[in-house]
Parts: sequence; C-alpha cells; structure tokens
Amino acid sequence: MRYLTWPRPWHLLTPYLALVLIWEAGLLCAQPQYTFTHPAMGTEFRITISAKDTSGLSFAVRQCFAKVDALEQSMSDYRSGSELNKLTGQTDWQKVSPDLYTVLCFSKQLARHSKGAYDPTAGPLTKLWRRAFRQQELPEEEDIFAARTQVQWKDLKTARKGCLRLRRSDIKLDLGGVAKGYALDVVGQLLQEAGFTAFLLDGGGDLLLGDCPPDQPDGWVIDFPGSQQKRSLKNIAVATSGDTYRFLEHAGRRYSHLIDPRTGYGVTHQAIITVIGPNAMIADGLASAMSISAGKWARRYSSYEVLVTAQK
Repeated sequence: MRYLTWPRPWHLLTPYLALVLIWEAGLLCAQPQYTFTHPAMGTEFRITISAKDTSGLSFAVRQCFAKVDALEQSMSDYRSGSELNKLTGQTDWQKVSPDLYTVLCFSKQLARHSKGAYDPTAGPLTKLWRRAFRQQELPEEEDIFAARTQVQWKDLKTARKGCLRLRRSDIKLDLGGVAKGYALDVVGQLLQEAGFTAFLLDGGGDLLLGDCPPDQPDGWVIDFPGSQQKRSLKNIAVATSGDTYRFLEHAGRRYSHLIDPRTGYGVTHQAIITVIGPNAMIADGLASAMSISAGKWARRYSSYEVLVTAQK
C-alpha cells in the first residue's frame, strides 16, 4: 500500500528514528507533518503525524516503537526465544501476555470463520515454503504432506484469564497476517492517548489512519495498489495482501508466498485483496484469508469493505 505525501525537503537522523519535516510549498497555513521510521517485524514501520504543537512527540514515538519491538519479541516465529515459539511443545495450559492472547483468540476465530483459509498453526508449512523461496525450488510433495498433517487450528485451545494450550507437541504457531495489524492498532491507541490524533501509520503496506490534517479535510489520500483508484480516508484501517512481489515459478505455474493451509501449497490465482474497516488487526487478517480464498469469503464482517483487483 502506498500513500501520497508532500515532498520531503530534509531528514533529521537519530540512531533509531528518521524524522522528516514535510510541508506543502506555497501553503503558509498548512500544518507541518513529521514522519518517523523504524525497522520491525521484517518490514519498516512508518509514523506520520500532523501537528502544530510537537511537545512530547519524540517521546510518544519512542514509546510506540518500543511497543512494536516488544510485540515482535512476543509474536515472532523467527526468534527462538519469542513468547510464541516458547509455546511449542507445551501441551499444558499456559498463561500468556494479554497482547499475545488477544491476537491468538482472534486468529482462532478467523480460522473458524474462513474455514481454515487462515490458520495460526501453519508454522510447519510457513517454514517449509520460506526455504523453498530462498532456494527457488518447489518443495517435495511428501514434505508438503508431512507439514500439512501438523496444521490444525482446532488443536489451539483458549480459555478465560489469558490461558491457552496446544493439544499436540508438534504444533508451531505463525501469526503472520495479523500481528502487524495488531501492532498498528496498539500504536494508534498510544498516539491517541498522547494527544496526537492526526496520524497515518504504515506497517509494511498495511495502514491505520487517524484524524486528517486540517488542510486535508477529506482525509489522507490513499493510492490503492493494482488499480488507478485513489481515495481520501480518515479514522480507518486499510490492509492489502497479494503475491505482487513474492512468488515461485515452477513448471509454468506461479506459486504465491501466500500458503493455503488446507492444501499446503502456495495459491496460484493472482489477485490483490484490499480490506477497509475500523480495526487494523481484523482488516489485516481478512486480507490474508481472502487472498487465499480468492476474495470469495467475506461473511460476518459486514462493516469491512473488500476490494478485489485481478493481476494480469
């Protein structure tokens, strides 16, 4: 997801943040915009703030990025010491952090509603296909079958008081497709509490928009990938999923990095799914699930708008 912004005249760099002061030339009354970037969750998180009073802004942004780092440490399936990976092999009830519990409960709900198009236990397939994409070689059929037999969202059990358990010791969890959206929701809440309500958050193409800048009363101008459509939006989330950049070609077929947990294979249809709605985690999850089901599933979430763009 790309968004339109004004020219960037200079950069003020700090060890962890890149601060960019942005304004519209010739508009003396325009409110300044400040952009901060930070690498996390395998992508770049970008916070753009429109504000006249910047008192406490740098501190608020540092808090936001520190929280994103904490969420990554909790939910990453790359990091061996993450809270998520420590659950592997644990078949007794485990108390987990409120953030991880929230995301896992939604992930299980999404798996049920999408009939398995999204599955938080798809870790074995994810790891298999990551290696395949690095080597640009299709996995062996028996390896796909073996990984597929380990995937079953119904074996993730949740209970009240923030506890969960895995019914089998070989389950490996993967929260790709929802964790970044949740991080955007958390950052948006932190900025609201700090008094910075006019913001645009970008987490690797997924967006969360706050109030619009005073000189853009219709909202932030969003350029939708895969189409010529542009819209002005505010106080809403926008999530996009598709195989535009990552895919593997074998024997004349194009396999997406989006793996269908029900088959074990990367999807072969070429469609870009964009979901617009009030919650970034839900929009992110819906975009992920519907990318796998070719945009054919959208029940139970009537407050979310779905745009399907077929690639050539």
